[in-house]
Amino acid sequence: MKLDELPDDVLFYITEYFEIGNELNAILNHHKFFRNIARIHKKYLIYCSGKKSLKYYDMLYENIAKDEWFYKIIQFKLRLWIYNCDCIRDVSKLGNVHTLGLPGCRNIRDVSALKNVHTLVLAGCQNITDVSALGKVHTLNLYDCRNITDVSALGNVHILDLSYCQNIRDVSALGNVHILDLSYCQNIRDVSALGNVHTLYLSQCRNITDTSMLKNTKIYR
Repeated sequence: MKLDELPDDVLFYITEYFEIGNELNAILNHHKFFRNIARIHKKYLIYCSGKKSLKYYDMLYENIAKDEWFYKIIQFKLRLWIYNCDCIRDVSKLGNVHTLGLPGCRNIRDVSALKNVHTLVLAGCQNITDVSALGKVHTLNLYDCRNITDVSALGNVHILDLSYCQNIRDVSALGNVHILDLSYCQNIRDVSALGNVHTLYLSQCRNITDTSMLKNTKIYR
C-alpha cells in the first residue's frame, strides 16, 4: 500500500515514531497529512513552551484553535503537553485527549470539559477552583493549585496529587484513592478516613499527628 492510501489515523500514529525535528522534516513535503501534523506540533506544542511575548501567544493560540487539523489530531487522542502558556483560557475542546498536560497555564479556570481525560496534569494552574467534574479522571495532578478547597468529588481518582494545595482541609472523601499525595497541605488535620489508601505522602503535613488508624497504608513523611 502506498503512503497516500493510508488512512489518517494510521498516518498520525506513524508520526509518534519520529522526533519533531529533522526526521519529521524529511517527509513534510511528501504528504498533506504529515505537513499539517508538523505544522501543529511546531507552532503549538513547541513554541507555546518558549519565552515569546503573551501577545504572540494570543495570536498563535487564536489561529491554531480555529485550525481544523488541530481538532482532527485531537480526535486521535493525542498526548498533548503545553507548558506555562498564559494565553490558554478555553480548554473546552480538549476533552477527548487521552493524556493532557497543561502545567503552569495559569489562566485556565473552567476544567469541566476535561472529565473524560485519562491522565490530566494541571500543576500550577492556580486559577482553578472547581474540580468537581474530574471525578472519573484516572490520574490527576493538581500540584500547587492553591485555590482549590473542595476535593469531595475526587474519591474515585486512582492516582491523585494534591501537594501544595494548602487550602484543602477535608480529605474524608478520598478513602478509595490508590496513591494520594498530600505533601505540604498544612491545613489538613484528620486522615482517619484514608485507611484504604495504598500509598500516602504526608511530607510537611505538620498538623497531621495521628496516623495510627492507617495500618495498611504505606506512609511517606
